[in-house]
Amino acid sequence: DRYETAVEISKESKESAQSAVIARGDDFPDAISGVPLAYEYNAPILLTRSDQLMEVTVEEIERLEAEHAIILGGTAAITESVEQELANMGLELDRIGGENRYHTSRLIDEEFDDLRQPVVVEGTDFRDALIASPYAAQANRSIILSRTNEVPEEVLPVLQGTENPVVLGEAVGPVEEVLEFEAKSINNPHHYTNSVEFVEEFVQTQEGLSTPEKAFIATGEEFPDALAGGVMAAEENACILMVDDRVPPEVADFIRLNNINEIRILGGTEAVSEQVEIGLSGN
Repeated sequence: DRYETAVEISKESKESAQSAVIARGDDFPDAISGVPLAYEYNAPILLTRSDQLMEVTVEEIERLEAEHAIILGGTAAITESVEQELANMGLELDRIGGENRYHTSRLIDEEFDDLRQPVVVEGTDFRDALIASPYAAQANRSIILSRTNEVPEEVLPVLQGTENPVVLGEAVGPVEEVLEFEAKSINNPHHYTNSVEFVEEFVQTQEGLSTPEKAFIATGEEFPDALAGGVMAAEENACILMVDDRVPPEVADFIRLNNINEIRILGGTEAVSEQVEIGLSGN
């Protein structure tokens, strides 16, 4: 399941970790801005139920010998009982949770010492945030959530202080109205196309970033596997590409044309089917 997948990703990427980022595994709003934060802390993202700390997550925190946990979201997302369970493990705790998902993304941005130039995404859909997450982390950018019809007042201070934002998805119009200049934007109605064009138009033009040699494949129907895999993708210079019950043509073309030499599938066969795996192998 998603909780075990997050643990397996952590095991694959970390022998130990001082910190762990704890996110709710059944809903995405407070978690999807968390990959750059976890990358900054060299921490895995581990998942929990809202009101129950999963045993596999406890065991992984113990294996990592972590001393510190960062909880993403307020008590409506992850309850005080889960926080107490983490405290009982002897962990030093921080919680980053705003009044809503937009405020939480701003508070995550404020965790960093330097002013980051954000990647702005539409906050009611997880796909664009997770597509951007590995390279936002590598490029020292935060992920800020916005709306398609307006910029939430909670994130206005972040956007008004930026000079070089990238907008991925449908939030571009309101963001440009606030900025009063044209932002670099990538916006297609098809998220699978966005996952390819983000690499082609943002990653390949950023100083210090390079074309990925690996692709992490995750389902575009659910968020947890791509969320947990985002940190490892950043560490391994991999992009996250999304599939459904098939390999979208634009994803297949990108893998072939860019000579991607390693593909890693996030999640079990219920998330990414054997048919998709066969299609990727034949690509």
